[in-house]
Amino acid sequence: MLLNMKPADYVSLSSLVCAVIAIALIFNKAYLFVPWLIFLCIGLDYADGYAARSMKQKNSIGPYLEGFIDTVAFGITPPLFIASVIGFDIITTILLIIVVVANVLRETRILTLLETQSKYKTGMANPVFAAITGFLFLSQLAIPAYAWQLFMLVGGFLLISPFRYPTHRNIQKRVKYAFVIAVFVILVLSYALTALLQSAYAAIALILIGYMILGPVIYKWAL
Repeated sequence: MLLNMKPADYVSLSSLVCAVIAIALIFNKAYLFVPWLIFLCIGLDYADGYAARSMKQKNSIGPYLEGFIDTVAFGITPPLFIASVIGFDIITTILLIIVVVANVLRETRILTLLETQSKYKTGMANPVFAAITGFLFLSQLAIPAYAWQLFMLVGGFLLISPFRYPTHRNIQKRVKYAFVIAVFVILVLSYALTALLQSAYAAIALILIGYMILGPVIYKWAL
């Protein structure tokens, strides 16, 4: 199996290592570095996809390996982090299971789409859920447990929803200079929200939450 692996697959394995370390820190209630390990997993996930596309590397195990690693890094680590921070009561534990199952279903659906060679993916990308979790924690806002639980419930639904979300690739095809416009809007919003909330982390989290909720509306408008 290892002999059939491509360089992009080793990048994916690095993401798995980061996720396992994050989970170990969560169980030891050493939360300080957990958000940064989650962000590193997101960066490695992007790097792995970029490497595979640019080098045109495809193999039989790549999609399955990536699906498993994404489930651990984005489907288990963030909701487990939330549950550990707010406490494992019955509602939180049920929501933790819901988010994990939603991620498994999402990754299974993606593999099915790859096998049928469909170019359409639906549902919110799980790195978005992971990023919001990390930035909300770093914001040091006094977020009540019920708000975290609501985030887990809505996030779990959106992961397996039929909604399609905009990306820089699918909007660029329709709206000229869409990526440049999006970056400019995000920078302006970030500056304004940082001044308002006194926290850059909170500002980024709020922008990502806006994408999570309004993404399907933006997609309909743009495409």
